Amino acid sequence: MAKQKRDEKQQQEEGAKLNFLSDLGHVEKMEICLAIADMKDEMRSFLETFDSSKPITSDDIQQVFDKLKKRRRMD
Repeated sequence: MAKQKRDEKQQQEEGAKLNFLSDLGHVEKMEICLAIADMKDEMRSFLETFDSSKPITSDDIQQVFDKLKKRRRMD
């Protein structure tokens, strides 16, 4: 019974996510795709230049996102 309710809730949540995307216009969808690509590129650049002997901290990741925010504001 609990598993069935959990599955139903998960299906409802997934449906809500799909509805969100279908309600967006073409421009908004493209902006999301571009933002994801920017984030991927920024993370890749960060990881390529990061010293692999050191652990990555939450502050390091926060700096990556802060850099993305600054760049988005400039655009």
